[in-house]
Amino acid sequence: MGNDTILDLSRPGVWETYAVTVRDVEHLTGYNFFSGLTQELQDAIEERRNTNFFLNTST
Repeated sequence: MGNDTILDLSRPGVWETYAVTVRDVEHLTGYNFFSGLTQELQDAIEERRNTNFFLNTST
């Protein structure tokens, strides 16, 4: 019945488990999100798996 998984955001590393690259999403969906950019710039953006932007829940 749907998604029963509850994430404990206070645990380190939880979000990183679910982070994927833009290239991964493109591969799964068949979309090319940054087709207007040069291939070099697309590669730089799409191959990066950045988890630094996730909220820091520790206080």
